[in-house]
Amino acid sequence: MPYYTIQDLKNISINNPNIKLEDSIKKIFKDLSNKLIINESEDTNYQKIKRSNDEPSIKKGSHNKPIESEADWGAIRNFKATVIEQKIGIEKKINEIRTALNKFSVKNKEEQTIKIINLIDEVLNRENGENGENGENSENGENGENGENGENGEDGENMIKIIGFIFNVASSNAFFSEIYAELYMKLMNKYSIFGSKITNIIENYKKSYNEIKPIDPNNDYDGYCNYVKINDNRKAMTTFICFLTKYNVLDNETLLSIANYIIDLIPGVAESDNAISVVDEYSDNLYILITNAYDLFVCNAKFNEITINKLKGISQFRKKDSIRYKSMSSRASFKIMDLLDYVKKH
Repeated sequence: MPYYTIQDLKNISINNPNIKLEDSIKKIFKDLSNKLIINESEDTNYQKIKRSNDEPSIKKGSHNKPIESEADWGAIRNFKATVIEQKIGIEKKINEIRTALNKFSVKNKEEQTIKIINLIDEVLNRENGENGENGENSENGENGENGENGENGEDGENMIKIIGFIFNVASSNAFFSEIYAELYMKLMNKYSIFGSKITNIIENYKKSYNEIKPIDPNNDYDGYCNYVKINDNRKAMTTFICFLTKYNVLDNETLLSIANYIIDLIPGVAESDNAISVVDEYSDNLYILITNAYDLFVCNAKFNEITINKLKGISQFRKKDSIRYKSMSSRASFKIMDLLDYVKKH
């Protein structure tokens, strides 16, 4: 199939000044031109270009060369190069931490972990120095009013930013959940604030199950896409939490309490109108949570006597009273039954 470069087209127009287009081609150009929608705002600096509905033409100047329109020159003169914002301070360090996290893999996790720890230490050392009583002379802030855990120390605002960022990245990629959980465990062992903030993070995760608002894609497709993205992130977070428990960042009872919290939400929501996708989300996360952490539950009496019995009851909702449990879909029912089969087999 032949193709033409921009230079080819220019040469053709120069060497064939009297070239004529077939009527069928002119009609195509005319139809396309009529379909163009040009938004003109009051602050637009470009001059309007008059178009002829007859046929496209190229103005010629001396030596038979095309003449650029004034609008073209105006656009060139007013062109503004894209300015890439240079990050500084804590934002620069967070960018560098992001780079290290994005490079994380089974093979280089040790190298990237050391890099992230060094970046965090740089933030702490600089801030402790800046907040020392003697200013620049207090390299580690030992004589500072705020001390090691002062306003901008390990418990400071910037450290909280770093924790939030690391947790968001680590909990949004289910594929790397295990190595990210291992990273978090190492950071918690070195910086106590990583352990103290985990409670708030888990509470917000649990709270998210009460904030699931289904969106009809026929009415708001962009909103629906965002809804799906949030649900996907929640599932990745569930996987991450399981591995955090395996690395002793969370204890087994906390994980079991999360499972029971989700289970206890199902009966009420299943009786609600238009909540099928919500119950589906509950069942999906329960399956992820229990199958990924089953070895932590297998010898737990509460799990075997209470949690499993609750799940057995939920699996029968649709069969016993489908009218009452109108938002308990067959998909959710099968997911719960698959979960019980997994427990039975293992």
